[in-house]
Amino acid sequence: MKRKCNLCNSTMNIVFEKDMYNIGKAKFNLVKCLNCKLIFVDPLPNSTQRKEMYSKDYFETNKLSGTREKGYMEDQEYYEQDFKNILRIVKKYKRNGRFLDIGCAAGYFLNLARKYGYQVHGVEISKFASEFARKKFKLDVFNGELENAKFKDNFFDIVVAANVLEHVEDPNKFLLEIKRILKPNGILVIDIPTYVNSPYYKIVKLISGMFKKDKDVAKMFKVNQEKMPYHLYEFSPRNLKMMLKKLGFKLLETKADVPYPEVIFSKKGFKYRLIQLHFIILNMLARTLNIKFNHMVAYFKK
Repeated sequence: MKRKCNLCNSTMNIVFEKDMYNIGKAKFNLVKCLNCKLIFVDPLPNSTQRKEMYSKDYFETNKLSGTREKGYMEDQEYYEQDFKNILRIVKKYKRNGRFLDIGCAAGYFLNLARKYGYQVHGVEISKFASEFARKKFKLDVFNGELENAKFKDNFFDIVVAANVLEHVEDPNKFLLEIKRILKPNGILVIDIPTYVNSPYYKIVKLISGMFKKDKDVAKMFKVNQEKMPYHLYEFSPRNLKMMLKKLGFKLLETKADVPYPEVIFSKKGFKYRLIQLHFIILNMLARTLNIKFNHMVAYFKK
C-alpha cells in the first residue's frame, strides 16, 4: 500500500530514487507526491531503527551528511556562526521571551540564545546529546519527542526547529504541536535543506559521476554509498510554505545560502578546483539573490 503524502494526503506518488537509503539490509526508497511534489522516504523506519540512527555515533561521526571534516560535537564554532545569523533576525521580531530549540542536540544554540537574553528550553530525542547539554551547559532539556514534553498552551515566544522538520515522522502533527505551544504572534524558525527537492539536485546527479570513487565526495552528493534515512522528508521552499500556510502561519522572510563542503575544499586537483568555484558562485548567488539551491531558513509568525 502506498503511503499518504503528509502535506496533501494524496496516495499518487512515484519512486524518485530507488534504494536511496539503508539500515542494515533494510532498503528505503524516496518517493515523490505527484500532487504537491513533496518527496519522502517509503517505508518509514520503525522505532527500533530510529533509535539506532540517533545513537552517540550520529553526533560524533555523522559530519553533517558528509560535508564537514569534524563531527558535530567538535564543530561548535561552525554551528554557532549559523546560530548567530538566525538570532540576529529573531531579535528583529522578539527581543526577549521564552525560547524553545527542538532538536537542540548538545545545546550549542540554546547556550548562545541564553547569552542573547532569552529564557531557553530544549527538546532532544538523543539521550546522549540531551545529557551532554544538561551537564555541559546546565540547560533545561527534555529527552524525548516534542509532544511528550507536555508544554503548556501559548507558552513560548520563539520556537526554533533547525534541521529537524525533515527528520520527524509526521511533520503536520509536529507543526500543530508547535502551533499549540507558541504564543499568538510568536515566531517560528525553520532551518531546512532543500537540496534533494530542487532542480539543483538533478544537475549534481549529472556531474557526480566523476566522484564515484571518492567516498567522501560521493557521500556528500548522496551517490554510490550506504546511508541511513535521516531525512524522512525532502521539502522545497514551495511545499514548506504550503504546509505552514495551511496551518495558519504567516511567512515573514527567508534566507538562503550554500554551505561550503570541507570535503571538497580540502582536496587538490583541477576537478576539485572547478567544484570549489561552483560552490563559491552558488553561495554568492544564494546570499545576494536569495535563491534556494540547497538550504534555507524561513521565519514565520503564528
